[in-house]
Amino acid sequence: DAIKQLQDVLGNHQDVCVASERLRDYAQAVPLRKTDRRLLLALGQLISSQDQHAAAEHHRFGKVWRRFEKTVSRKRLAIVLQAGDKP
Repeated sequence: DAIKQLQDVLGNHQDVCVASERLRDYAQAVPLRKTDRRLLLALGQLISSQDQHAAAEHHRFGKVWRRFEKTVSRKRLAIVLQAGDKP
């Protein structure tokens, strides 16, 4: 469960960071015309929302990591990872 939560928080953080980057790239490609103001404002709001989600996941990471460290020792994790490498 601790590993799954760690994977979830890292995956969510990655997803929102990628979304934010793609929205920024798209906003850079939008021409600066009066007719595109609404689109640029909407993109700004979406980017802000994604950045807030990224910050929340970043904040959550500390709590999830501490729980992970408590429940899964490094030695135990190494054993599990090594077992996964064997045919």
